[in-house]
Amino acid sequence: MALMAAAQHRAALAPPPLPHAAWGAAARLAAPRPPCSRRRTGRLACRAERRPQQEQQQQQQRRGWRAPPKGSSASSSAPAGPGDAWAPFDPKAYDQPWSVPWGLGTVAGTMAAWAAAFVATAFIAAPALYTAATGARVWDLGPAQQADFALWSEVLELGVTAGLLWFVTSRHPKEDLESQRLFNFSPANPFAPGRGWLAWGLAGVAAAPLVVGAAAVALSAVGYEDAVAGGRGTVDGVAAMLTVDLPTYARLIAVTGILAPLLEETLFRGFLLTSLSSYMSTPAAIFASSLAFGVAHLSLRDLPVLVALGCLLGALYVRSRNLLTPMLVHGAWNSGVLTLLFALAAAGVDVQQLLKEGGL
Repeated sequence: MALMAAAQHRAALAPPPLPHAAWGAAARLAAPRPPCSRRRTGRLACRAERRPQQEQQQQQQRRGWRAPPKGSSASSSAPAGPGDAWAPFDPKAYDQPWSVPWGLGTVAGTMAAWAAAFVATAFIAAPALYTAATGARVWDLGPAQQADFALWSEVLELGVTAGLLWFVTSRHPKEDLESQRLFNFSPANPFAPGRGWLAWGLAGVAAAPLVVGAAAVALSAVGYEDAVAGGRGTVDGVAAMLTVDLPTYARLIAVTGILAPLLEETLFRGFLLTSLSSYMSTPAAIFASSLAFGVAHLSLRDLPVLVALGCLLGALYVRSRNLLTPMLVHGAWNSGVLTLLFALAAAGVDVQQLLKEGGL
């Protein structure tokens, strides 16, 4: 009886059970808080520093992201998803988001800054520097000199883009970028199950003509080509530089097959696609980044085909998590088109006239 009375006395002294909603608040209070990165005086100052870290952790938990275990390398960690299986026709395999440590405001500001820098570099800085270095005015250049200027301008644009992305991303811990495989250019494991960058790249090289061809047929069926007839395409600028001259061909290959894919894939897939996937579904991010990729080429005639090609490049990047994959496909496509134009020019075909007549 004494034991029973003691038990009843303890039950009377015990606090009442917490309501269901209170359990969540108690769990949040008990959860470990991220420490301040440096000594700061005052409780409010420390809370202000912790808030962005806590918001990032909550967002990562909502997206199903888990931090890699201590001691693991970036190559062995990846966002949750069916990374071990190829599953090329599984829609879920293409809905694997990244979790970036910056917000949408940073994304919008970076893309706006890049657009302004692109215009300033391509239309002001590059012509001025080329004229100062060679004494030749850009509008008086012949085909071979135009190829020289294109190479000059692309190198400058690549440097500006790399500098801008470094400025934006260098403020965040390197571990955050590596854990999500952001800006991954590693040539290791080219045929790793489900993630092999070269395997997906070769598949993309084979699929690119099918995707572009299907898009062209669809556009022709709906009358899009007639609606934009007379517009300038992306190939027209390259065709104006074509000569049966191997050094010129080599310069154009360097521009279209190497430098342009490196710049565009790093920006539109490596930065924009990954960033958008943190705030929308990954397929929506693929399309949105592909639309920006197409608009950046300033060609209404080629816009739908560029968007279709961009969607293919984005889907391949989602699967491989390696920028070498879309760079390979992009470079192979551009180099193939350029080689075809060069072969036609070498055979005596007037490529520019053929483009005007819609033969290409």
